[in-house]
Amino acid sequence: MKMAKNERQECMLRLVRAREISTQEDLARELENEGWQATQATVSRDIKDLGIIKVTLPTGGTKYSVLDRTGDVAPGRLLSVFAHS
Repeated sequence: MKMAKNERQECMLRLVRAREISTQEDLARELENEGWQATQATVSRDIKDLGIIKVTLPTGGTKYSVLDRTGDVAPGRLLSVFAHS
């Protein structure tokens, strides 16, 4: 179960970096397209665990983004996911 969570979160990080995803529902749909079943509640918890934030685009819309942090300020879960990948 733990491995599946790590793999799902790794997929989530890749998706957020590669695409403009603006809602948790969109992210859940993208995960499903990649073969992962995740509810909106699960996506919400993963977003919090991974330190994913919502940023404003120049067009006025929003999208999720992964904070590029270094050192000891990076969230522990994010470091754990990278360590296992």
